[in-house]
Amino acid sequence: MLKEHCSGWAAAFSRERDAIERALAPGPCELHHIGSTAVPGLIAKPVIDILLVVPAIGALNDTAVTALGYVARGEYGIPGRRYFVRRTGEALDVHLHAFAQGDRHVRHHLAFRDLLRRSETSRARYAAAKRAALQRSGGDKATYQSLKSPVVIELLAEALQSPLPG
Repeated sequence: MLKEHCSGWAAAFSRERDAIERALAPGPCELHHIGSTAVPGLIAKPVIDILLVVPAIGALNDTAVTALGYVARGEYGIPGRRYFVRRTGEALDVHLHAFAQGDRHVRHHLAFRDLLRRSETSRARYAAAKRAALQRSGGDKATYQSLKSPVVIELLAEALQSPLPG
């Protein structure tokens, strides 16, 4: 189910970020709000996607993450990723995607998010693709992902041509 953007998603990310930082302290890490809930004005499934960047994926303390209520799902189809999911009491899922610093997926996630934040045209195009995919998928998650994939690939290519902010 897609919902209109909710300003509370940023606060939900901040709470999760703070908890994860405390759990992984004193280890160095970066946490970024990614996915559609990180883009003001974009429709989204109520899922807070968090990108966790660590110096080495093998050194990530899975036990510290699962102690926060996350369920470890391994790489979940993306080599080099550690993937965790958590259901909050707010009927809001949290997906934690952990990668090593320098992994290409880090750049891809941030570039895609930043393109959607700065380009109203790209944001509208992605929203239209999401709506159409949802309507045609019959609620099947894999079909939904597959149907919106061509637009995601095109937008990612555009995003990667632009320099990352900062």
